[in-house]
Amino acid sequence: MKPITVISYKFGEKTWKNFEGEPIKKYEHSVLLDISDTEVFTDKEKTELNDKIVVPFSRIREKRFIKDIPLSNVNEALNKKKAGRK
Repeated sequence: MKPITVISYKFGEKTWKNFEGEPIKKYEHSVLLDISDTEVFTDKEKTELNDKIVVPFSRIREKRFIKDIPLSNVNEALNKKKAGRK
């Protein structure tokens, strides 16, 4: 899948800007990204974050690629529950 550019990401007091991550799955309003190949984060930071971060759609530059990311199982379960209520 094509890497996605993140405008900015903040964790604690540290902020990272303009980096790419490989999308893993999509949630309702955010995306889980793999940052293991990203050079912006140090090895210590990558380990602390488990090589993954969750980024809201509002912080993603290429919003048109969001639709291509597969949904998480959590979203599928919620959609089934909502469909059953109707």
